[in-house]
Amino acid sequence: MVLAVTMVVPSSGDILGAAPHPDQADQISSVSDLKGAANRTYWTKARMQAARPMPKATTGRSTAVAATDPQVGRHPTRVAASIPNGGGGGISAGDPVGSNYDYPFPFTRRTLEKQLQTVFPYRSVGVVFMHQHGFDYVCSGSSVQSAPRQVVFTAGHCMDDGHGHASSHVVFVPGYRNGSIPYGTFAARHTWVLPEWKNGGNDAFDEGAFDVGRNSNGRTLQGQVGALGFAWDQSRLQHWDLMGYPAEYPFSGEKTVICEASHAFDDTAVDDNNQPTGGYDTIGVGCDMTGGSSGGPWILGLGRGNYLNGVVSYGYDTQPRAIYGPYFGAEANWLRCRAATGNPSAKTC
Repeated sequence: MVLAVTMVVPSSGDILGAAPHPDQADQISSVSDLKGAANRTYWTKARMQAARPMPKATTGRSTAVAATDPQVGRHPTRVAASIPNGGGGGISAGDPVGSNYDYPFPFTRRTLEKQLQTVFPYRSVGVVFMHQHGFDYVCSGSSVQSAPRQVVFTAGHCMDDGHGHASSHVVFVPGYRNGSIPYGTFAARHTWVLPEWKNGGNDAFDEGAFDVGRNSNGRTLQGQVGALGFAWDQSRLQHWDLMGYPAEYPFSGEKTVICEASHAFDDTAVDDNNQPTGGYDTIGVGCDMTGGSSGGPWILGLGRGNYLNGVVSYGYDTQPRAIYGPYFGAEANWLRCRAATGNPSAKTC
């Protein structure tokens, strides 16, 4: 089974970080409820199994470059998770254990046990299927706290190619395991990215979101699986549980994989000419998940808050045991609120 979107490697250097433009509308596509129902029909099991890896970009540098980012922990804010009936399970190792490691960065990795697949927060994580440039692809994503619309958060490159070409036929399958769809398929109604991603693929803002309607049984996403909390403007010195559905060798794309890792490295933000932008540096951690994990959540405080605080974004061919993701500043919360309210200028929700 091929269920993979290769993690995007920056096309010229790594992550770019210009200041956001909050007045610029960043809704990139919109589908009606009727279209959403058609999208559920589009994604047959055969199409899901045939979804292909996204072509892997090349990097302008051979390895990541360390940097010091002054934009750290400005106004730490958290929104509480929504826990469904059935409660929660699992406790992370928790507290930060270090920083500024030499590669290979330390981490532990495991495949989620079958008995935990239906337990929150694990069941809030799932597979995102989409169609882009004539092909079917797959990423990872998670249900996140939001109202009045119910929102899935993922990577920007899963929703848009970084040049304004939006994905279509977007659906979310939470709790996916070995081909089973225990909570139904939730079709996107509107997809969103930040303008820094849409207008040039700035990987410092490689974040995407979409609101969903009900599944074919009329059930809501949060009613079925709950929703992760949301945290932004946090200190970089954290310990996360990264979750996703890696599908390239040696993984199958059929089960949730979890990496436990602490902050290891900050990657310099650069522009298309490989020049530093002065914007947010992305965060590197140890993890060897492969294609298909893009958009998977970085969970802060697993079992003790369950806050979304990052997404799987990219890696380097020379660092197969490292994953990089955007630092969640206030812009990440703006994106969540825009998807939750339908207002392209929303900053709170």
